[in-house]
Amino acid sequence: MFDGSMVTVLAQSSCQYLRPVTYPDTLLLGVRCQRLGNTSIVMEYSYYSTAQAAIVATAEAVVVRLDSEGKRKLAWTEEERARLLALEAKVGHIPKL
Repeated sequence: MFDGSMVTVLAQSSCQYLRPVTYPDTLLLGVRCQRLGNTSIVMEYSYYSTAQAAIVATAEAVVVRLDSEGKRKLAWTEEERARLLALEAKVGHIPKL
């Protein structure tokens, strides 16, 4: 879906750091769609430390889709919505619409 052919802008992001992480720890990152809006998508992230066997941070980002000139919001197509929802369903998650 995000193959570089569309224009998106990061409208908001936040991260809550729960525990310190030091080198040479390895982090695993989980990503899912929390909410799919008409022109935006809210992504949710979890950062898992393999050394601590715990989630060390959580984050959220709002991405807005724009027209090719980057001037106006552009709605997701029905095909794009269906592809994203199918991907989320594969892992047992249903985003808010």
